[in-house]
Order: sequence, then C-alpha cells, then structure tokens
Amino acid sequence: MGSGGPMFAGLCVVVAIVVVVVIYVFYVVVSVALWVSMVSDMLVVGYRSLPRGLRVSTLGGVTTLERNLSDLCGMCRGTMEAGEKVCTLSCNHVFHCGDSEKCQGNIDKWFLVAPRMVCPICDRIPHPVLPWRAPPAP
Repeated sequence: MGSGGPMFAGLCVVVAIVVVVVIYVFYVVVSVALWVSMVSDMLVVGYRSLPRGLRVSTLGGVTTLERNLSDLCGMCRGTMEAGEKVCTLSCNHVFHCGDSEKCQGNIDKWFLVAPRMVCPICDRIPHPVLPWRAPPAP
C-alpha cells in the first residue's frame, strides 16, 4: 500500500461523519417543520369550530376601562366610558360585555345566538388573546 491509504481512510471517515450529521440535521428540521404545521392546523381548525355558546371571557381581552374611549361599542353604538367592562377581540373591535346596563345586546349575547362565531363587524373568527388585552389606543 502507498502512503495515500491511511490518509484516504481518514478522509472517508470524516466524509461519513459529515454525511451522517447533514442527514440528522435535515431530519430534525423536517420533523420540526411538520410538527409546527400540524400544530398550526390543529389550532386553526380548533378556532373555526369554537362552540356557539362560548363566553367572551374565554377569548380574553376583557378589561375594565380606565379612560373613556373615542370608539363606540360595535353592538349598541353607545359610548364606552371609564369603569365599564369591555371586550377587545383579536380583530381589535371593542364591545360592551358582561352585564352591561347600557348595552342590552352585548357581545356575550351575540355569541350565544349568532349562527357563526365571528366578529359582528368584520366577520372574522375571534382568536384567543391575552386576558388583559386593552382596547386599541385612540
């Protein structure tokens, strides 16, 4: 054997290790991508099939106003004033909620009787938001 034999064998080992590492990284990346895709599909399907009687408070975004809002309630078109309980949906539309004396047809009641779980203004499916989500700034 010539002097190139051991060097060639060492190079083959390095190439084999590199190939194994590349295949492993590819497998991990593909697995993670498939998992993310599967989870996002489950979430989208889950949001589309929200039960009709879902209470707004489970969507989050229910807060008590600290200041008057310049926007009007999307249901009753009444003003929203400091101290009132409001719900900000994921689409940023704001409504009176809970046992509002001012708004008899509040968003809670809308979701109980609406044929579909959508925002009454923009027709988007509401996605859960952080519980303390505040209405958009004026």
